[in-house]
Amino acid sequence: NIKLKKNYLNKKTEVKNIIPNKYDLNIRTDGFYDWQKTIEIENNKTVYVKEINLIQKNNSSILANEQITALGLSSDNNYLTYIANKNNQPALYLYNIQTKKTKQLLTLQPNIDYKINWAEKNNCLALQPTNNQVISLFCLNWEKTITLPATTVKMQWKNTDDDPEVYFQNEQKLYSLKLLTEQTATIAADDYVDWFFAGSQLWTLQINTTTDNLEIYQDTLGFKTLFKEIKPIGNGAKELSATQKRYSLIQAKNNNALIKDHEADKLILINKNKDYAINAQNFLLSARNDWWIMWSAFEMWTYIEGRNPELQTRSGDNLKQVLPIDEYNALLLIWDKKASYLYPYYLVQGQMTDIAVNQAQADTKNRTLYFSRKDKNGLWVLKY
Repeated sequence: NIKLKKNYLNKKTEVKNIIPNKYDLNIRTDGFYDWQKTIEIENNKTVYVKEINLIQKNNSSILANEQITALGLSSDNNYLTYIANKNNQPALYLYNIQTKKTKQLLTLQPNIDYKINWAEKNNCLALQPTNNQVISLFCLNWEKTITLPATTVKMQWKNTDDDPEVYFQNEQKLYSLKLLTEQTATIAADDYVDWFFAGSQLWTLQINTTTDNLEIYQDTLGFKTLFKEIKPIGNGAKELSATQKRYSLIQAKNNNALIKDHEADKLILINKNKDYAINAQNFLLSARNDWWIMWSAFEMWTYIEGRNPELQTRSGDNLKQVLPIDEYNALLLIWDKKASYLYPYYLVQGQMTDIAVNQAQADTKNRTLYFSRKDKNGLWVLKY
C-alpha cells in the first residue's frame, strides 16, 4: 500500500529488496479512488509505475436546467458551448469557464440535430447539422456568423495558421475560405473518393481504374506521392459515386492514414508496412502523444506509430463515447448506463459514476467533466 499526500506521484518512490513474486499494488489518498493492480516482481529487474493521476470522488452539480442536445469544448479548455432547448426554441450558448458566465450566441432552427466542431486555434467553431443543412461558422473574437453553401458535403478546419480558415467541398470542387476576409479560393477539382488535409498537405483517396483498388496519395497538390495501394474488402472500387458513399478518409498524419469502410462497418488503419481492419466506427486523435483511439459499441482499440493496434477493452455494455481526461491519456469510457475510467498503459479501470450519461466533454486542464444525462434535463458538472 502506498498512501499519497496528493492525488499524483510527484517524486520518485522506491520500494527495494522485494522477494520475487506477484503483488497487489494499491496507490491511494483520501477522497480519491484507489489505483489497484497486480504486478510481478522478477529477480534483478525493476518495475516502474509512473504518470498516474488518481480520480477524485465527487458528486455532480447542475449548471443549466434546460434540455441539452449538443456539447463542445474549445481546444484551450476556456469555453464550453452547448445547445439548449428552451420552450421548444433551441439556441447555442457559450459558457466562459474562467468567469463562470453564460451568454447566448445563436438562435437555431428547431427539430434539427447539430454537432459542434471547434478549431484547434482562434476559438472558432463550426455548427454542423447532421441532416446536411447549412454549416455555420463562428469565431468568438469576431462575432459574426458565416455560412457555407448549402451543397457543402464536407468541411475541415485549417489548423496551421493564426487566421481562421476552412477547407470545404462543394459541387465537385475543393475550396478554402478565410473567415476574416470572407475570401473563397478554388483549390482543386474534386474527382477524389475523399480527401483530408494534414496541415497544409492534401491527402486524397482515389480509385485505380485498372486494378479497381484504392490508392492513397500524399501531398496531392505538391510532390504527389503514392502512399499506399489497398485492396477493398469484398468488391473492388469501380464507380466513383458508389465508392464515395462507402469510404471516408478520416485521418492522415505522419506515416499513417485511417479509412472508414461504411459498408463493412470497420476502420482500416494503414501505414507503409501493414494494414489493419479494426472493428470500430468511431475515432479521435488524442492531443497527447499522437495517440489514436478507435471504438465500437463493443470494443476499444488504441494505436501509437511503430506499434501494432492494441485492444484495450471489450464489453457488451454499449460503449458510446471515449474521452482523454488527463495529460497521461487516462480515458473516460461512457457506456449505456455508466461511466468508467481506464488507465490504458496498465489496464487499470474503475467506475466513475453510475449515472446514464448522454454525452460529455472533459476539461483536462481543470479536471472537470461537463455532461448531459439520459434520465434528467440539464447541463451537469463533475470535478474529477
